[in-house]
Amino acid sequence: ALITSFRKTRSSLCPKTSWGSILRLDDFSYKAYRDLLHSLLSSRRNLCFKDCVKENPEGSYLILRHDVDFSPEAAFRMAEFEAELDIKATYFILLSSPYYNLLSEDYIDFPRRLAEMGHDIGWHYDVKTMEKASRDIGLTDMMEREIGVLSHLAGMDVTSIAMHNPSLSGIYPFRKTRFINAYADTYTKDIAYFSDSCGAWRDEFAGRFEKNRIPMQLQLLIHPIFWSATSSNRWEILDGFVQGKHDHLLEDTRQVKGSWRNHTGVNQHDKRIRIGSTR
Repeated sequence: ALITSFRKTRSSLCPKTSWGSILRLDDFSYKAYRDLLHSLLSSRRNLCFKDCVKENPEGSYLILRHDVDFSPEAAFRMAEFEAELDIKATYFILLSSPYYNLLSEDYIDFPRRLAEMGHDIGWHYDVKTMEKASRDIGLTDMMEREIGVLSHLAGMDVTSIAMHNPSLSGIYPFRKTRFINAYADTYTKDIAYFSDSCGAWRDEFAGRFEKNRIPMQLQLLIHPIFWSATSSNRWEILDGFVQGKHDHLLEDTRQVKGSWRNHTGVNQHDKRIRIGSTR
């Protein structure tokens, strides 16, 4: 119903609608997300970073970006939701996440499935992790290798990059590369840039939002983990996410124990120990 409603009204929605009267910034439900996109895309083109490089666009446009910091599952749900709305976004994915292993069986097809829905794939990188891993080859070579792996997994050329936790890392080591930097002035100063980092909106966005004064050229960063069918607060979301990881790890451990119990070598080894202890 949400998707049908969006398709019917997207082209006719008046850009002068008072957003503050129909949207709440404390609501992180998919319905609120649909309404937010509704408002923004009623008067803006939907572009990815690589579209901007190809077209050098003028006029009004929205670059929709997602950083997959925690949960590929949440990102995949959001990607499906957007695809049903005929909306495309750039998903920046980590190869060094402590929360998911992109080379594991669970997630190795994640980038490709996003790309198959029409979304673009970007490289998300953690400076501290890269500095530890690149002592012998240098940061640039490390970047090229990781992007090569991600491009292979996505089945497409990765052309955009974005730093993970820039407020904590402090420096941008890849300001001058052949790749599109999501934090370049072109996308953060020359046009407006707003983010829901930590599941919160800054005062500037809230003030402009309430007065319907969002700039017409915009990069919007949305973190999928904070959005779901029903709105929840950031603490409940994080606790639920951690509990889910804990439960998954316990289930994996249970299966490992089961395979050990049925392993011929384990049974033979334990039998020798038992016999030896009775002598």
